[in-house]
Amino acid sequence: MPPRADCDLRRLPVPVRPLPGELVFSYLQRLGRANRTGTGLLLNLLGKGAARTADKHIHTYDLELNEPAFFRLSLLSGYPEDPLRRVLHVRRTRSGWPPAYSWHRFTSGENDLVRPCSHCAARRGVQTLAMIKRSSLLPICLRHGRTLVHHTEPRAADQSLHTTPEILTAWRRFTILRRRRPDTVTAAFQAASDITSDWRRAKTGNTDHITDRWQARAVLLPEVANDVIRSPETIALTTLFARQPALLRVPQQPNPMPMVFLAHAARYLDHPEPRQLLDQGSPLLRWAQGMDMPAWWWPEAHEPDRSIYIALKHNTIPTLHGPKKDQIH
Repeated sequence: MPPRADCDLRRLPVPVRPLPGELVFSYLQRLGRANRTGTGLLLNLLGKGAARTADKHIHTYDLELNEPAFFRLSLLSGYPEDPLRRVLHVRRTRSGWPPAYSWHRFTSGENDLVRPCSHCAARRGVQTLAMIKRSSLLPICLRHGRTLVHHTEPRAADQSLHTTPEILTAWRRFTILRRRRPDTVTAAFQAASDITSDWRRAKTGNTDHITDRWQARAVLLPEVANDVIRSPETIALTTLFARQPALLRVPQQPNPMPMVFLAHAARYLDHPEPRQLLDQGSPLLRWAQGMDMPAWWWPEAHEPDRSIYIALKHNTIPTLHGPKKDQIH
């Protein structure tokens, strides 16, 4: 490969600060607009690639650059390669000469592509459309307490979450949980998400305090994704599963007792009427039933957790430090 020093590109007059997790094509477009230069010209400067009407594809495509092409982007931006690579969301491509780029088409499963928080964008002087790969599991900016808009909704606006402080509190706790239990938190979050997603769709015909919470939040946060609305309960169950991986049927772990699980779940969810969890059609009950547990799983007269079943039925759930005074009858 020819030495890099032979490239005669220079930094563009107007520098553009990249956003954390920003897609390469998004950054290239902002760089071109700031310097009143067409994106097509910048693509030609980066190297060889398939022709495409680039300005129309920020919502469906991103750029993949080989190493020489990325070096050229570094020269044009004025940022050294390593810092630029750490900030941008760069897809790996083959190295080798000559400088070249290709197109990566977004798939329907790439739900982590969002527009940056409007406050983050303003703080960095971003005045044009940008696209980032979010770092959190949900489209939330914790720094400014705002939702993030999915890349397929370019005209939607992010919303403040300060009317629902329980969402922000839950996600701050989740940040700590990810640091403390990195081995179990991913599987725990997936299991919890499956339960709350099923819970939202369930038609039990009875009053359900959990879905009532979600409906109240949805009124305060119109057009916000359902996974954000139900996130405090998702994270509550995530914490339970992360701390007690036996509930996820981890190999070589003992089978958990069902009423122990329901009792813990009621406490973590701060459920005002835990006996609702025993109703037929309860998402937690369905989840437990679907785990292919042995016959001793369900309560019988001789079952060792019969007392927990009775306590759950009568809303006398013991806490980690024993039963609450107002729960003793």
